[in-house]
Amino acid sequence: MPGHLKQGDSYVRSHLADIQAIDDAQRAAREFLISEGFPLGESTFEKICMPSRGEGPEVEAWWGRRPLYRPTRGLEWAKSRLRKSPEKGAA
Repeated sequence: MPGHLKQGDSYVRSHLADIQAIDDAQRAAREFLISEGFPLGESTFEKICMPSRGEGPEVEAWWGRRPLYRPTRGLEWAKSRLRKSPEKGAA
């Protein structure tokens, strides 16, 4: 049927190759960011990723109700949250 993707389609392989499509995508995204040196507690990351807050890494796509994250965009998101530490004596 035209317009429907089939398993193994070149589009799927070329465009969605690095999306994390697993049962617990938030956990996988958090573990990837931790492996890259970003200290993220589980409850903090879950709170940030709540749809009502909209502060977490960008969801690349949805598979049913599962969010799918592209690791490179998650890393960009984490780097965008970096800030310099406050100077000594600053309140």
